[in-house]
Amino acid sequence: MVGHSFDHLPEEACGLLVGVPGGPVSGQEIVGVMHSHTHTDAYPSPTDVERAALLGDWHFLIVSLRHAEAQARCYRITEGNVTEEPIDLLGG
Repeated sequence: MVGHSFDHLPEEACGLLVGVPGGPVSGQEIVGVMHSHTHTDAYPSPTDVERAALLGDWHFLIVSLRHAEAQARCYRITEGNVTEEPIDLLGG
């Protein structure tokens, strides 16, 4: 996602997050969205918060390219309330 974000500079990048809602069962769905902020921190903007109301209980991952080293953070946005959640990297 970080590489994808750098590839799209100076524009913002975006993508969908796919996973299994609620745990490792069968069937995958869209569970979130990622996008980059090219000049601001990895925190939801007022526009992000407003649009989150249209998407439901998704994960919102934001990659910030504001500094030399990219930063990625993930949030849940419910009824205008922003709550950060951990990012766990698996495999590799």
